[in-house]
Amino acid sequence: MSLFVFLKNKYLVCAVFVFVFVFFLFFIFFQNAFAVPVQYLTNSYLAGNAFAGAVTSANVAVMDSNPAILAQLSAPEVYISDSYIRSATNNSNAVATQSLSVSGITEAVSGQTSAGQATSKQVPSVFIAWPTSSVVSLGLTIVTGSSLNTEYNRQWVGRHLNTGMKLMTLAVTPIVAIKVTPQLSLGLGWHFQRNKFQSTGAAGLVGQASNYYSESATVWNQGFLLGGLYQWSKNTSIGLSYNHIFVTNLDATGTYSSKVSAQFPDTVNFGFRHRFNEKVVVMLNLQEVLWRQFYLQQHSQIAAGVTSSANSHLNLKNSHLLSLGMAYQLNRRNIIEWGVGVDDGKFTTSNHRLWLGLGLNHYFSKQASIGLSYLYGSPQTSQVAAVNPININIGQFVNPMVIQQINTLTMQSKNTIQILALGVHYRF
Repeated sequence: MSLFVFLKNKYLVCAVFVFVFVFFLFFIFFQNAFAVPVQYLTNSYLAGNAFAGAVTSANVAVMDSNPAILAQLSAPEVYISDSYIRSATNNSNAVATQSLSVSGITEAVSGQTSAGQATSKQVPSVFIAWPTSSVVSLGLTIVTGSSLNTEYNRQWVGRHLNTGMKLMTLAVTPIVAIKVTPQLSLGLGWHFQRNKFQSTGAAGLVGQASNYYSESATVWNQGFLLGGLYQWSKNTSIGLSYNHIFVTNLDATGTYSSKVSAQFPDTVNFGFRHRFNEKVVVMLNLQEVLWRQFYLQQHSQIAAGVTSSANSHLNLKNSHLLSLGMAYQLNRRNIIEWGVGVDDGKFTTSNHRLWLGLGLNHYFSKQASIGLSYLYGSPQTSQVAAVNPININIGQFVNPMVIQQINTLTMQSKNTIQILALGVHYRF
């Protein structure tokens, strides 16, 4: 038996799917969860104005996108929201290949070239604000996510990457805000986030699906959120925020074991808000997601004396979201909001996505209100290109070997999103 055949039969098939399982697990997570702009999975207020009021609205509902908002609040407030997110993705024209440095042979992965899946995710959240003085305010946000599930046909050419995945999340962010001057407020939030993954897949590449595997991982990561709000005049304010997640280290266990290091993208927001009169308020927000920071590194134990290490590249570009929104007071108890946004996507080539939001807020009194909103994200088609070089170290022979394997995947991905959100607000 040749060395090439021996390695392919005994080790390399395992190496392929052990690595790309975690890689594609994160890939699916970002494609679906973060097809909605990065920070805004959570509440009815931002869905109603298509994120236009993200960093300038004097509303407790936006404190996890600009913590400086807290310093503008004069009384303790609680906001509870539940969002139902429906995301439909269809991958088509997929082509996957693998090649080995020892042979120079490139093989095409056989199977179905298209795969579709629909994801439903419920995101309940709680926002608590507590002004301790006229200068300092404290806050806490708790956001949970469940049922971010994906499932693909086992004969899809990407089956070695992932055929099924479940994700559960919990994010807690304590916040402190200070009113530096009557016009300027600054805020800082610290993220504590827990992600639990479960994934399955099949490693048979050239022939029928085989060598099924399962993996799971639980990881805590941290980050920070900085924000500023400046009251330019009585009716005009501008806001700025910066969100950063530290490098995340993950240990995956199951059929095989892997260690992963990942850097997630930063997010920057700039917003403008102006009140024309007692009834009309306009909002503008520009968001940039720094996807070029995104990378993955992995080290896996495949078998006795056989390990693999890899870096992955998605060829991502930075993405931008420009949103314009308006709030109109219909009467003493009802305010209607609407917004429109344009998102240019994050993959190598991607058409623009249009966001359309509509919301209604009803005030039972000066203290209590309820809001209902709907947000629609138009179909967005992206050309995805992934190149994954893997170094395989074999130490059980007399002369240890290092072999490089290159895996590629290209495909078209089309995604549509709908969000229905309900929120309840109370001011003490």
